[in-house]
Amino acid sequence: MAQFIEFVGNHTFLFFTFMFVTGLLMWNLIEGQISGIQAVHPQEAIALINREDANRVYYRVSDARTLRLISMMREVFCSFCV
Repeated sequence: MAQFIEFVGNHTFLFFTFMFVTGLLMWNLIEGQISGIQAVHPQEAIALINREDANRVYYRVSDARTLRLISMMREVFCSFCV
């Protein structure tokens, strides 16, 4: 125990950084269990995304620059989808 106290005394920044990271990891574990949000595995997410009866979101954009940007992004990222 004396060595531990000496280590903490000599390396306080390292010790508090370790405690902070440990606290963040514990918060992540605890918050994930009490939030009630169900985790989805990647295969399940892909199946949900690719469903035929999936909900689609339609939106209106009145800005011409934004419309051009959207069309360019669709050309780059969705050329294989069409």
